Amino acid sequence: IEEAIYSRLTGVTAVSTLVGTRVFPNLVEDSTTARPFIVFTREGGFHNKVMSGLTGTAEANVEILCVTSGTSAYKDAKNLRDKVRLAIDGYSGTVGGVIVRLCFIESDSDSPTFSVDTKEQRRCAVSLQTRWVYFESTT
Repeated sequence: IEEAIYSRLTGVTAVSTLVGTRVFPNLVEDSTTARPFIVFTREGGFHNKVMSGLTGTAEANVEILCVTSGTSAYKDAKNLRDKVRLAIDGYSGTVGGVIVRLCFIESDSDSPTFSVDTKEQRRCAVSLQTRWVYFESTT
């Protein structure tokens, strides 16, 4: 599902215009990474089963952080979050080789304690808690 998330976020012009390909799973490798960027983390999920075995449907809970900096960091982070929300909320289709049955936003929040570089004075991150329902291989 991570490939699908990356492909969706970098494939929607409204998002990629702001972040390009700066969309990272789990962590940012370098504190000097240009902002804005997106970090997404799979926080859990499950593989649906019935008595006869796996159904081929899975769900993943994913937090998506929109990180910005500068004098209008909070406003910019909210703007990026809105673009991400519009790109994924209610999305279904095939992306990154994965059939996504549905993605929806469960909640959103500010992340004031998020820090990439402790020397930087102005930074902001806001997040979306999402659920992705998708097909996966059962073999």
